[in-house]
Amino acid sequence: MRLSIKVDGIEELDKKLRSLADDLRTEVMREALLAAGEPVLEEAKQRAPRRRGQLQHSLAIARSKEDEEAVRVGPTSDGFYGRFLEKGVGQRRTRLGANRGALTSRPWLEPAARASKAAAGRAAAEVIRRRLEDV
Repeated sequence: MRLSIKVDGIEELDKKLRSLADDLRTEVMREALLAAGEPVLEEAKQRAPRRRGQLQHSLAIARSKEDEEAVRVGPTSDGFYGRFLEKGVGQRRTRLGANRGALTSRPWLEPAARASKAAAGRAAAEVIRRRLEDV
């Protein structure tokens, strides 16, 4: 799921950002994106299904590999099963015919992202404003 964030007053921040050198602009944007991921991460930890707590401990923020201007919030490989819980799994059979059953979806990450969208926008804007004051 991709979550887009709209920041109030972004027009003037965008003008100032464009006036920065490319490497400094990239650094500021990366810092802002990581800051925006923090409220999403905290909300996701609160909403993640609890059985042994492994899923909560596996949640992390990482820069997106596909997009330079995005971060990914979600489980690491230790919590891979969190994706199955989020989307559900249809009933299937193994090669030997054993029934593996179905897992109904229990969304927790997407609602966490939606609930923390405003806080994420404020966090990103704050980092951008703070960094632009330093320049």
